[in-house]
Amino acid sequence: MWPFTRKTTVETKGLAEPGDDLFAVFGITPASSGNVTVTPDAALRVPAVGSAIRVISEAVATLDVSVKRIEKDGTEILEPDHPALTFLRDSANDWTSGFEFLRDLVIDALSDDRGGTAYVNRLGDGRIGEVLRYRRGVVDVQFDGTTGEPTYKIDARPVPAANVVHLRSPFGRAPLSLAREAIGTAIALDLHAAKLFGRGARPSGALKFPKG
Repeated sequence: MWPFTRKTTVETKGLAEPGDDLFAVFGITPASSGNVTVTPDAALRVPAVGSAIRVISEAVATLDVSVKRIEKDGTEILEPDHPALTFLRDSANDWTSGFEFLRDLVIDALSDDRGGTAYVNRLGDGRIGEVLRYRRGVVDVQFDGTTGEPTYKIDARPVPAANVVHLRSPFGRAPLSLAREAIGTAIALDLHAAKLFGRGARPSGALKFPKG
């Protein structure tokens, strides 16, 4: 019949069936292995993953820290008396040593696509008072789709980039995200083994056939 009518189907997404992009907002990466969701905390509970992250992060935290000033011509000049060295070598704040700060920052960069972030708390005269590493997700990081320039917010308030320490994840994705299928398989195997041995390694049933 004339006129013809066309029905447009609108794709909707909700919390009942979230997609990968929605999972990523909450720091969750779904895997194909038994519908396992690989969160950073769940991945770190896998012995192989936790050990690897610990070895890398603690090795980085033991390296000597230096501060360099980069001139306009690209020349790098060491700044042995830079005030930031005190916070990176000795204590980032009253309850976090420099070693713990760097270790935890690397752990965040290896496990979260947004990388590891910390807030530089300055005094009224602009001097650094302390460096605070907030728990994962408190510092909101958004990247410009064209230039890749990051912007930062804490509690929905914009924060100048000069007041943020940002250790980005390699490849733009955290290793835990890139290896989510292998990690998901390890988690699924652990759950299966736990259930099996939890019932005394007894099978739930048996098939018997007549002899011959």
